[in-house]
Amino acid sequence: MKKKRISIYLFFCLLFFTFCTSSTNDFEKTIDLKNNWKSNFVANYSFKITNNKPKTISILLRNNNEYEFSNIYFFVQHTYPNGVKETDTLQYFLANKKGQWLGSGFTQIKQNLLELKPAKAYATGLHKVTVFHGMRKKNLIGLEDITLVLN
Repeated sequence: MKKKRISIYLFFCLLFFTFCTSSTNDFEKTIDLKNNWKSNFVANYSFKITNNKPKTISILLRNNNEYEFSNIYFFVQHTYPNGVKETDTLQYFLANKKGQWLGSGFTQIKQNLLELKPAKAYATGLHKVTVFHGMRKKNLIGLEDITLVLN
């Protein structure tokens, strides 16, 4: 009986901390890929920077066991408030050499926080970031969603 009470207490504590924690991110927007990222789909993000504090721009990518590759390529374009555009091709590994998924998660869905740009002070104003996959296969099955995170 005592074990049951402790289990219920721990469950409610976990539930409380899960829903009561606030995000420390300056910007966070998730786009649902519906388990199929098509090559012609572009993830578009717009955010305002209002101060000169250093910030990191990252992508939080969630994949499931249906994703057939151990890596992913992104084409990323960052448009600064002054109109200057910067384009990068980035590769990230989602699994190790043994085929085991990297990232965190207890179920078959794993999430990876992938740094796009290291911490630096960005110009204030409206920034735009577009992300599309650069894989040879047109439709990527097994990708749940993609989130741009600014913190």
